[in-house]
Amino acid sequence: AQFKGSMERLAKDGLARVAGNGKLYLKLLRQFAEQQGPAVEQTADALAKGDLALAERLAHTLKGVAGNIGAQGVQAAAGALEKLIRERTDAHETETALRQVAAALDPLVAQMRSALSSPEPTTPSSAAVSIQPADPAQTRAATTQLIKLLSEFDPGAVEFIEANPDRKSTR
Repeated sequence: AQFKGSMERLAKDGLARVAGNGKLYLKLLRQFAEQQGPAVEQTADALAKGDLALAERLAHTLKGVAGNIGAQGVQAAAGALEKLIRERTDAHETETALRQVAAALDPLVAQMRSALSSPEPTTPSSAAVSIQPADPAQTRAATTQLIKLLSEFDPGAVEFIEANPDRKSTR
């Protein structure tokens, strides 16, 4: 229940950061899983080689990208790791911080990869699309449904976005 709640917060925060653009958010989630999934191993390798500048940059990048998608736990853990590396803290503390990053990042990336493994949505064929003025109540309902799907990393979010291409979040 706690993990599901954190996923819902992640989706709400992440969607807010992209002004309710669900398609963009799904793209960011896919990129995050692909590009940041190996961040712990890359950082550990850089530390083992004594390349503290690279290790710090990897932690900094993970912190920023995690913040962009609303992954606050990963963002905080990566920020703490970045600070320890910058301050040249002893190896034991840095390794402990790196394990904390892994504990926050690995389950998130695993769930993202599992849930988002459906293919990228394709552009609809030349089917005619009618554009109608947005109904605020329908838009809020669609946004609520999309947040639920994204918080559960439900691949059905892609189909939902395709079925509701013109819905924009209203505040």
